[in-house]
Amino acid sequence: MFQTVIDADNHDLRVNFGELYRYRELLLIFAYRDIKAKYSQTYLGLFWSFVTPVLTLLTLSVVFNRIIQIETVNIPYPLFLLSGWIVWAYFSGTVASSGSSILDAQRIIQKVYFPRLLVPLSKLLVGLTDFAIGLLFIFILLVYFKHPLQLSMLYLPVFIVLTLLLNTGISVWASALIVRYRDMQQIVNYGLYLLFYLTPVFYPTAYIPEQYKTLFYLNPLVGLTDGYRWCLLGGEYQYWQMAYICIMSVLFCVSGVWYFKKTEKIMTDIL
Repeated sequence: MFQTVIDADNHDLRVNFGELYRYRELLLIFAYRDIKAKYSQTYLGLFWSFVTPVLTLLTLSVVFNRIIQIETVNIPYPLFLLSGWIVWAYFSGTVASSGSSILDAQRIIQKVYFPRLLVPLSKLLVGLTDFAIGLLFIFILLVYFKHPLQLSMLYLPVFIVLTLLLNTGISVWASALIVRYRDMQQIVNYGLYLLFYLTPVFYPTAYIPEQYKTLFYLNPLVGLTDGYRWCLLGGEYQYWQMAYICIMSVLFCVSGVWYFKKTEKIMTDIL
């Protein structure tokens, strides 16, 4: 009697970057499949990536700027809002989709071997397309509102790298935890809901009372969101926030990948 054993090439917890590179085409196939499925049988197709931020921008601008009257000094509210929204949308979208990605792909995982890390990483690639379109839309609004370009834009690649590291870390943490503990799916969803209000997407950090700011800044998305606004729109930024984001991004990424590799050894049995 024959038994099929699906196992990794390496039996340690280190990431085999050479192996990931060999499977790079599969990563792109996964990402392309998800993008195609996302917009299949729709009239607008990929154009929804432009329509969605516009509709979000119009809705939230009316609610928070016109009705609640949140003030953003010297910065048009649509620009202020969008610069925070693209960060949040990319983070929440990738964490939510990556969290359930292993469960969604369990049929192929049980049949063939490939680096399981490709599954959540493909979700980050999918979200990156919407993130890039959001950034492009911001530059269009900068021209429309005649907002001056900032020298701080030179830091934009740094914040993009930090965004990728942080999103990768938390996404692989979520995907591995949900495989082992299915209740984590609900916890992740509720956590994202709560985190939205604890991140300065639609309000400036200055609105937070002074006695709560230390606790507020523990959320790495605060410094990340403020960083993008500083890069794109100018203003003030505390450089210690960038240092904190660097530490947290690397910490989440390294620990997340380590835990994922640890779970990968028993992933097929759990599924």
